[in-house]
Amino acid sequence: MLDNNNDFINDANNLCMGCMQLRGQNEQCLNCNWVEGTLSDSPLYLPPRTELNNRYVIGRVLGHGGFGITYLGWDQELHLKVAIKEYLPDGLGTRALGNKTVSVFSGQNGQDYEYGLEKFLAEARTLARFQSNPNIVSIMNFFKENGTAYIVMEYVEGISLSQLLQNSNKGRMPLDEALTYIMPIADALSLVHAEGVLHRDISPDNIYITKNFQVKLLDFGASRKIVNDVNKSLSVLLKPGYAPIEQYTSRGVQGSWTDEYSLAATFYKLLSGKTPPESIDRMQGIKLESLVDQDVNLPSVVELVIFKALAIQPQDRFQNIDEFKAELNKALSIGTSPANTVDKATNIDLESHRSEQKIEAPVKNSQTEGGGNQNTRPASLNGSQKLIIVLVAALILVIPATIYGIIKFNRPKPADRIVDSYQGNIQANNTQVNHNQSIVSESGNQPISTPKITDKQVSNRIVFSVLENIVRQDSKGSYFMYLRDNTTKEEYANSEANDSKVAGGLVYIPIMTTVLIEHFNGNLNLDKPITVQGIAGGTGKLTRQDSGRSLSVKQLLELMMRYSDNTAANLLIDELGGLERINNTMRSLNIDGIVLNRKLMDQQAMNRGLENYCSPRGIGSLLSLLAENRIMAAQDCEYSISIMGNNDHTGMAKYLPDNILISHQTGILTGVFNDAGIINTPKGRVVLVLMGEKVDQDTAAEIFGKVARAVVEQIQK
Repeated sequence: MLDNNNDFINDANNLCMGCMQLRGQNEQCLNCNWVEGTLSDSPLYLPPRTELNNRYVIGRVLGHGGFGITYLGWDQELHLKVAIKEYLPDGLGTRALGNKTVSVFSGQNGQDYEYGLEKFLAEARTLARFQSNPNIVSIMNFFKENGTAYIVMEYVEGISLSQLLQNSNKGRMPLDEALTYIMPIADALSLVHAEGVLHRDISPDNIYITKNFQVKLLDFGASRKIVNDVNKSLSVLLKPGYAPIEQYTSRGVQGSWTDEYSLAATFYKLLSGKTPPESIDRMQGIKLESLVDQDVNLPSVVELVIFKALAIQPQDRFQNIDEFKAELNKALSIGTSPANTVDKATNIDLESHRSEQKIEAPVKNSQTEGGGNQNTRPASLNGSQKLIIVLVAALILVIPATIYGIIKFNRPKPADRIVDSYQGNIQANNTQVNHNQSIVSESGNQPISTPKITDKQVSNRIVFSVLENIVRQDSKGSYFMYLRDNTTKEEYANSEANDSKVAGGLVYIPIMTTVLIEHFNGNLNLDKPITVQGIAGGTGKLTRQDSGRSLSVKQLLELMMRYSDNTAANLLIDELGGLERINNTMRSLNIDGIVLNRKLMDQQAMNRGLENYCSPRGIGSLLSLLAENRIMAAQDCEYSISIMGNNDHTGMAKYLPDNILISHQTGILTGVFNDAGIINTPKGRVVLVLMGEKVDQDTAAEIFGKVARAVVEQIQK
C-alpha cells in the first residue's frame, strides 16, 4: 500500500507545501486546504518548493518580521518537518520577483547588511550549543545561500501561551500554573545569557507548549537589534507592553535586564490577563495596576518581585535572571503575606511600588556585541538586601518611541495665554530682538527677513564663543545657529539666525505641531483613516505598492517624523486643508520665519521658484514651546518630541555620549544641511538649531556633531 511506501511518503513532490503532509492527487490539500501552485504573497518570499542547500524544500511562509522571513520546510535527508529562518532585514536589501538572490542596497546599507548577516550566523552557532536543552528551540543547521543566510530549526507543534490564555478562564491563570511556564523559560535565559545572547522579544507569542507538554522559547533575534539600530523600525520590532524602555532607542543599553523585563511582563499577563502599559507610556505617568488590586490570588511579596523586574529603568531591576529567580523563589517560600500589609520578613513597603518611579538618565554601560552578562551595570539591591522600590512619578527625559495607544489629552489653560507668557520670557531675555511677523512676498517666494540680531547674550552655563569657533572650522560654508537653554531661559543666536533659509526636512516640525494642535482642539482625530495616494517620491517608506492602503493620521505622522516620508507629509497637509493652515498656526504662535509655499517634491511649484523656509530662531522657538510643554497638554508635547528622530549618529547626534538623548530632525538638500532638535541632559533640556548653506554635507555633519557635544560638555561641568 502507498501508506507503507516510505520513499513515496517522504518525497517532497508528494507533500503539501502548506503542512508537509501527503496531499494525495488533489490540488487542494485535505489536511490544511492549501492549494498546490499558490503564489507567494510578496516578491520577497521564496516560492514554495524552492530547494535550499541541496537538502531543504521551502513551503509556506510562517511569519515575516522586520528582520527576516520564516518558512515551513522539509528536510529531505531526515524526512522531517522544520522551520527555516531567512535573513532579510527591512531597508537593507530586497528581492526581485522570480529571483532567489537578495539584492543588497548600496553604501552604508550594504555594510549594515553584511554586519547583521554575520551576527545572524554567529548567534546560530551559539544557540546550536543548546540543542539538548528542552526549553530552547533547537538549531539544526545554518548556511549561506542566495546572497543571504538561513537557520534551520526544529518545527515546534503546539500552542503558544497567548493562545492558551485565550482558552483559559477569564483569560488568566493561577500563580502555580503560571510558574510552570515562567520558571523553565527563566532557566533557559540564564544559560543563554551566560553565552552573551539575548532574546529581545519575549512575550506569550514566543513561548510554546508542545504536544509533549514541554515549554519552549522561540524566535531569538540578534538581527532584531541590528535592524533596530539601523532602521529604528520600532512599530515592527517591538511588542507593546513587553518591550522595556531601553529598546525604544538605538542607543539604549540592552542586557539580561532587557529579557528580565519582558519575562516579568509575560508573567504579569498570565496572572492578570492584561498586557502591561507600554514602558514609554509609564514614563509619561501611566501606572502599572497592582495585581492584588485586580483580585489576583498571590502573596503580595511575590507581586513586589514582579514589579521590581518591571521597573522602568534598567538599573532599578534585578542584576540578572538568576537574581530574579532567587528572589522569586524566596518570595514564594515566604508566600503567606496578606495584601496591603508590610512583610516584616523582607521589610517591603507594599504601597510604594504602586505608583511610578523616578525617571533618570540611562547609565552608560560597556557591552559586548552579544549583549549578555558581560555588560557592567550600576550597583543595585541584590537578593540579600531589602527590596525597596521607590516609584515616584517624575519626567526628566523622554526616549523617542513609537506610541501605539490613543493618547488622552488633559487640556491645560488656554493656549494663547501660555504662548503670550512664553513670548514674554523671550522678550525679557532679549529685549533687542523685534519679533515682527514674517510675510510672503508678492512673488510667493522667500519671506521677508526679520531684523538681524546684533547682541549676544551671556549664558551662565554655555560659552558661546566655543561654539562659534567650531563653526568657523569650515571656511567655505555659511552656518547659522540658534540655542536656547530651557532651564535658564537664556538664548543665543548668531547674526543671521532671524533670516529665513531653505528648510528641507525641517518643515516636518511645523506640520507635526499643527496636526497635534488641531487634534488637541478637537478638530482632528488621530485615528481617522486616510487613503494613501499621490506617492511623492524622495525620502520615506511609502511606495507605489502602498497606494490604496488605509493609514491613520497617527501612522502618517510617525512615518513623516521617523522616516522623513514625503508622501505622509503631503497627505497630512491635505488633511489640514492646505499649507495656509500651517502658516496660520505658526503666526498664531508668534513664530517668525516659518513659511511653507509648496508641498514636498512638488516639481511644478519648484519650477515656479516656490520654496519652504524657516529661520533658525523660528524653528528653535517652536521646539522650545514643545520642550517646555507650553502649547498643548504636557503629554501632547512629549509625544511630539518622542516621534522625532533620536540618537541615530547623524548630524548633532554624531558625538553625543550614550546617556544623552536627542530628538531631532534633519533637512538635507544639495548644498544644504540643517539640523534642529531638543537635547535632553540630566541638567535640563537645550534646544539647538544649526543650518548650513553652500556646505559639504559630511563636513557640516561633523561640525554639527562637535557643536552639540560642546553644548553638553559645558552644561555638565
